[in-house]
Amino acid sequence: MKRDPKLVEKEVHEMEKIKKSIDKINANIDQSKKALEKHTKLIPVSEELDFRIVPGKNKNSSVTNLSPNYSKKTRQKKDIKLVVIHYTGMQSEIESIKRLKNPIYKVSCHYLINRGGKIIRMVKDHHVAWHAGKSRWKSFVNLNKKSLGIELVNRGHKFGYQNFSTKQINSLIKLCKILKKKYQIKKENFLGHSDIAPLRKSDPGEKFPWKKLSNYSIGKWYKN
Repeated sequence: MKRDPKLVEKEVHEMEKIKKSIDKINANIDQSKKALEKHTKLIPVSEELDFRIVPGKNKNSSVTNLSPNYSKKTRQKKDIKLVVIHYTGMQSEIESIKRLKNPIYKVSCHYLINRGGKIIRMVKDHHVAWHAGKSRWKSFVNLNKKSLGIELVNRGHKFGYQNFSTKQINSLIKLCKILKKKYQIKKENFLGHSDIAPLRKSDPGEKFPWKKLSNYSIGKWYKN
């Protein structure tokens, strides 16, 4: 049976319209994927630090989730002299990340380590993150410009202070060893927030295992 040429032409036209719509949807999906990868992506081995030695077989043991909260002026490698360790002091990891990424609060860190030992990069090392606040250590004043900030997910004294998990501390040690070597940071310049702002801050607190870290020449442990 011979079909009406006009009807065939109409069907072909409709099929082309459908194909264009599908192509547009696929393009939008690709664009969304690229946007997601930009904000939460696996850290390439070549990017600043080598995370191949971070513990855990899971490829997601280190990721990037960048915060907009940092000083736009970059610094040189030789400017980084200290590492300051904090606890998040919030009720959950999700709430902590939201706070560290919210421009309203003007706080951030270079790295966050969750309870499972995953390291999340939030500000690149050559940018100044806003973690130390009003602070002093030896001849250094207002330490943000000279330091890297590491946040450990822990509810803190306000919401139920927890022991730091073994995976969390192991990841911290691995990360600190990398930073120490890369920036030639002295062991006594691995500090707690309470060391640099004792009248304001108490973190990472009395449960933090400074003695264990000192066995790796990270921080100093003073015997009673």
